[in-house]
Amino acid sequence: MVMTLVYAKCDANHRLELWDDIYQLANTVTIPRMVGGDFSVVLNGEEKIGGLPVQPYEVEDFAFCINSCELEEVPFKSSPFT
Repeated sequence: MVMTLVYAKCDANHRLELWDDIYQLANTVTIPRMVGGDFSVVLNGEEKIGGLPVQPYEVEDFAFCINSCELEEVPFKSSPFT
């Protein structure tokens, strides 16, 4: 198994580079993989409290990365906010 840990930049343009890197990894690694960490973006506005508003284009870019890399979100059972 390949595990990739992420601590993404807050800047949307830098995150696009990260999405490309994850996509390249997904297309070259043939064994099971796990990608986790702080992506500095959410999949929907309900996952966030305070700060700057959620930008739809950032959510779309992140969702496209997850879908095109065939990744899944791992559900949690405790408080959604840490």
